[in-house]
Amino acid sequence: MNAPDPALPEWPPDEAILTPPAARTRPHAPSWWRAAVYASLAASQIALIGGLVMGWLWYEWQREIALDATLYSPPLGVHLSYPHAWHLTTGRLALLSADAAPTVLLSDQAVRAGGPYGAARLVIAWQRIDPVTVFRVPRGCWGHLYAGPESTFRCMERQGWLTPAYSVFDTAYFWGVSLAGTLPPTRASYPLILLANGEREWLAAIIVHWNGFANARAMLRRLALAVHP
Repeated sequence: MNAPDPALPEWPPDEAILTPPAARTRPHAPSWWRAAVYASLAASQIALIGGLVMGWLWYEWQREIALDATLYSPPLGVHLSYPHAWHLTTGRLALLSADAAPTVLLSDQAVRAGGPYGAARLVIAWQRIDPVTVFRVPRGCWGHLYAGPESTFRCMERQGWLTPAYSVFDTAYFWGVSLAGTLPPTRASYPLILLANGEREWLAAIIVHWNGFANARAMLRRLALAVHP
């Protein structure tokens, strides 16, 4: 048997063959840095989604806001402007009081006068109302009815009567007030605008149904500003 060649190195032991060399590891980034990166990515995603949603809402608003159709309503005695693509329904409804009154409904989808309104995103009702019945105007303030709701409510306040929270809303043809109400609207708190032009009865524009329509109150104001005798 030949002796090992002293010029050749000895073969490394078995454990050296099976054990790979230690890998060089990159130092871990601080936890606060990783958190900042994740937060930045999340904020970017939220901003992108928010921008898309706002763009869509603005497109919908611009597309639907044009009041390019007009209707004259004999029971109301006024011309109503509204988007041409909207639907009109007439009937007698009890909205602000137990007394049914002639009503014109404007809605973005076809609905029945007495409901249900679930198919529409926004339904606005126009009515002639008796403010004495609806707001319990005392006899001492009846003379203010012809001057409009602001004058009437101020008279009621001076006499200690309860009045709704309102803001002045005058137009080119009417003296009026706006009541914020709630969205979705409830019978106890409809968003509405009251208008008067020297008559005892007032004209009311009321949001009676809302299901996500963008700028619903702005649409109500646009309709109220456009109404004329």
